[in-house]
This record gives sequence, structure tokens and C-alpha cells, in this order.
Amino acid sequence: MNLFNDKISLMTKKLQNWVLKSPFTLMVILTVLIFLAEILIMILFEDLIVPSKFWNIILDPLLLSLLILPFIYYLIYKPTKYKIIEQEKTNQALQESWKEISDYKYALDESSIIAITDQKGIIKHTNQNFINISGYNKEELIGQNHRILNSGYHSPKFFHDMWRTIANGKTWRGEIKNNAKNGTYYWVDTVIIPFLDGKGKPFQYLAIRADITPRKEAEKLLLEHQELLEQKILDRTTELTQAIENLRINEYRLSEARKQFQSIFDNAANGIYQSTIDGKFIMANPSMARIFCYDSPDDLLRSVTDIGTQVYADPADRETMSAIILTDGHVENYELQVFTKTKEIIWVCANIRLVRDEKAAINYLEGILENITERKKAEEKILQLNRNLDQFANITAHDLQEPIRMVSGFLGLLDKKYRDILDEQGKSYVYRAKDGADRMSILIKDLLEFSRSANTAAKKEPVEINFVMALVSNDLSIVIEDTQTILSIPSSLPIITGNQSALYRLFLNLVSNGIKFRKKDTAPEITLIVNELPDSWEFILQDNGIGVAEKDQPKLFQAFKRLHRREEYPGTGLGLVTCKKIVETHGGKIWMVSELGKGTAFHFTISKTQ
Repeated sequence: MNLFNDKISLMTKKLQNWVLKSPFTLMVILTVLIFLAEILIMILFEDLIVPSKFWNIILDPLLLSLLILPFIYYLIYKPTKYKIIEQEKTNQALQESWKEISDYKYALDESSIIAITDQKGIIKHTNQNFINISGYNKEELIGQNHRILNSGYHSPKFFHDMWRTIANGKTWRGEIKNNAKNGTYYWVDTVIIPFLDGKGKPFQYLAIRADITPRKEAEKLLLEHQELLEQKILDRTTELTQAIENLRINEYRLSEARKQFQSIFDNAANGIYQSTIDGKFIMANPSMARIFCYDSPDDLLRSVTDIGTQVYADPADRETMSAIILTDGHVENYELQVFTKTKEIIWVCANIRLVRDEKAAINYLEGILENITERKKAEEKILQLNRNLDQFANITAHDLQEPIRMVSGFLGLLDKKYRDILDEQGKSYVYRAKDGADRMSILIKDLLEFSRSANTAAKKEPVEINFVMALVSNDLSIVIEDTQTILSIPSSLPIITGNQSALYRLFLNLVSNGIKFRKKDTAPEITLIVNELPDSWEFILQDNGIGVAEKDQPKLFQAFKRLHRREEYPGTGLGLVTCKKIVETHGGKIWMVSELGKGTAFHFTISKTQ
């Protein structure tokens, strides 16, 4: 039925359009229709046989049509024409409006999240975007309110203000954080538009939303970065403030240090200077000027233009020092003779170092000089006294040994020749007298050795410790064999700088001690150990003897101090004192590690540079 009505309406509309477009054709059609109607009437009433009426039949319809046509035009055609035109315009406008609304709806559905609710907030309609972002299907959403999406992020007041706004017919705008079906959160930028009835009251609400989750996450990330940046700026500001304060403190300290340095520089007892590599002074302190007998540092800098020719008394010293400095970068405690302003020769001790720039190029030399002229004079006096003392000791030892040997010899003859005549008391007197003479002879010998051990002027030369230990082993071979001593010596021993005679006495005394202070019924075992240190050699002579109690160990390096009776272990008490003197003259130190009943280890060092 509806299809039929639509066809009738379509045909009527087409007819109307045709009539409006072809009024002349309508007139012709009407004339023809009237003419046919008149002919039909004549036929029915048999008037057609009257010939005179033929033209009336033809002309009457025409005239009638002409008479009727104006009435049709003004009463039917013209009003209908305008009505149809207006209807067409209205229809066209409606179609255009409907298309525009359809386009808007399509655009909204494609770009936005749409929901329509009634005045109570019950959802009546959602688009696909709403379904996609919420995770609910349409059946789960329709009939529900938006509390199904509540994330709990917003306060009750937030939604109360929103409802108050839209209930009053006003549009509400805001950002809402919602909870999807799967538990994730999403943000929407929301506009809620109330639709009002005739009384101005909302009867439904249209909510248009846009997904702003990426923007909110970016804002959150940006906020976190901003807070981090602000914290870093705050920390950096604090650091800079502290750095500025530290800089101020350091500047103050530097200023004070400069004052202190200048005070030390000006008042130092030793001369301090800087010079170019080609031998010109750059700066010098007052003590430097005093050492060289100049009135002031400026006088020294003006007067000395070539250090090599004006300062060094022996050009060889300059060559030696320059070679050491260029090789090692410094020279320490180098003693040399120099000229003063008055051409007087004095002794100085120099400590000089080479200063390079950041590219390792030679910049300048700086050094400290100490005037040791008086010390050198005192040393010469001491050396002379030592030489005199050594000579006196040798003469004394020789002069004392002769009568002691004679006394000892005659006592021996007395004991041999008159042994049968002397009673026990007499024999005791002879034995004690001879024993005293022998001990006196040993004591004089040890005193002579002790005197020689302190001779710092003795010649120093390369000494092969292998050769020294071979001499010691050979000289003690009989004692070693008698006591069944096991002497363990490394196959390779170093070559050191020192006095061979003194080093021989050192090793001989320590090995002899290891044999002498052995346990009863135990063969001595003596082991030599060598360790190389950065600036010295360490030697260890370890035995398995009787050992020494810790409280008694300090006494052993004192002259004439004995821990045992002479009858148990003979000796004068000068052996270890002599060893200590020898080690000290070779730039080292000696100590012992011992445990009573377990043995003793003597440690001593010999400096590599003397």
C-alpha cells in the first residue's frame, strides 16, 4: 500500500512539474478534450448530420478553451505554480539541511565519543567510539548511567558542580578521567549540552567527548620532567651556591697561603730560586742572596747572568747535575762547591727539580740550596779525628797485644813446665791469669773492629755478596763441620755498594752468632734470605737456636751487654753493636725477630744509593 501511494505521489509530482513547465500544451490538450467531448455529445444526440454546424463544432471548443484558459491560469495554474515552487524550495532546503546534519553527525561519530542521556543521566544512545574506548558493548551501556565509568579520581563535588550546571540548562566543559571495562584508565575532554523543552527544562543531554589520554600522559611525563628539572636546577643552584662559597673560601685560603708562602719564602733559612734552563735566575729569596753574599735578591738577579760560569766552582758538577736532572727530572742532596760574589768558594747542598708545561716542554728549574760549609768543615774535623783515633787504636792495639801475648805465652810455659810442682790453687791462678790475658786479647781485637766499623769515610765500591758469603763459609768451615751446621745460601745474591771488609765482618758475626747460640744436641740450621725493596736490599739470617726473650732483645745492640754467663757462651758483648754500626754506615737499619726456644731472625737493610 505504501509503495502504491508513493507511486501516485511521484506521478502527481511529475504531472505538476509538466503542467508548470508547459502551459500552452495544457491549453491545446483542454481544447482537444472539449472538442472531443462536443463531438461525443453530437453523436449521442445525432446533431452531426447538420452540415452548417460543422464549423461550430470546430470553433466552439476553441472559443470555449480560450475563454476557460485565463480562469485556469489565474485560479489554478498560477497559485499552484507558486505553491509547488515554494514547496520545492522548502524540500530542497530540507534536503540540504538534512544532508548537512547527516554530515555533522557523521563527522561527530567519526571524530568524537558521543552519548545521549535522559534528564536523569541514563544512557539512551552511544556511538561506536564510545564502545571502543570504554570496552563495553552497546547492550551493557544502554540503560546505565555514567557511574559505570567512574575511576574514583574526581571528588563528589566535581560531579555535583557538573550536574548543577547542566541542570540549569548551561553547557558544561571539563576533563574527566574514566575507568574502562578492562580496568585501564583513559581521559576525555568533555562537552555536555542540555536539550531544552518548551518550558526551558532539560529533557536530555548530549555528551561530546574527545580522547585526550595521550595528551594527559604527555602532560604527566612533562610534569615529571619539569619537577625533575626543577629539582636538578635546585640541586645545581645549591651546588653552585656552595661552589661559590667554596670558591670564596678557597680564594681567601689562597690569599692566606700566598701570604704564608711569601713569608716562608722571604724568611726561609735555605736559598730558594727559579732559573731558566740556559742559566739565568728568574727569582730568588733573601736567603739565596745571603748565601752568595749579595745585598738583595734583585742584586743577585742583576749580577748573575750566567749561572754556569759565575756560580759553579767545578764545571763537572754542572754537567753531572744537568745529566741527572734531564734523566730523572730532579736531583736530591747533591753537594757541590760554588762561588760567592767575592769569589769565595763555599759548599752547598742542592735539591733541584725540572718543571715542565702542559705539553711536557721544559719550562724552568726550581731548587733549594743549603749552605753546608760549616758542616763540611766539621765533617773534615771529625774525619781527621776518626783517622787519628783509628791510628791510635791500631797503635794501641798493637802495643797492648804484644805484652798480652808475652804474658799469655809465659803463663803457658809456666803451666807446662811447673804443672807437676804447682798445687791445685797454683794451677787455678795460672789458668785464670792466662784466661784473662786471652780475653783481653779478644777484647782489644773486638774494640779495634768496633772502631773500624764506624768509619764512614771507608771506600765504597760494588761488592758481590756471593763472594763475601763464600769467604764466611770458608773461614768458618771447621766450626761448621764440627757443629754439623747447615748453612743455606741462595745461589744468586745481589751486588751492592759498600765496604767489602765491613760487610764481611757483618755476615761473619751474624753467622757465628747462629752457630754459637745453638741448642744442645741440635745441629744449627742457618738460612740467608734476600728481598729487593724499592730503595734498599733486605737480608734475613734466620737460625733455629735458643732464641731471645722479647724483654731482653733491646739489650743486645748495646755495648758490653750480655745475656749469658761467659762459661756458657763466651764473648765480649761487642758483636751485635759492631754489626749495627756497619749497617748504619751503609745507610740501613738492623732489627731482630726472636722467640725464646725457637730461634732468631736478624733483619738488616743496605741502601742502594749511598
